[in-house]
Amino acid sequence: MFGAMNLYVVIRGAESIKWLETLAAPLLLAVGVGLMVWAWPNMSMTELLAQPPSRPEGASVYGYFFAGLTAMVGFGRHYR
Repeated sequence: MFGAMNLYVVIRGAESIKWLETLAAPLLLAVGVGLMVWAWPNMSMTELLAQPPSRPEGASVYGYFFAGLTAMVGFGRHYR
C-alpha cells in the first residue's frame, strides 16, 4: 500500500501532497477530540495535576529543557 501511495504522488505531483495536508489537519483535530471524549470518564484532573514530574531520579533538567527547546524552535520555524 505504501508503494502504491508513493507511485500516486509521483504520478500526480506535489498537488496530491497538498490535498493530503488539507485533509490531515481536520482529521487530527477530530481524532484528538475523540480521544479526549473517550478518556474523560477515566481521568481525574486533580490527581493528574497533583502528580510529581516523572523525570528519573538524579537526571539533569538540562537534557529535558534543551530537547524541548529544540522541538519548539523547529516547530516555530515550520510555521514562519
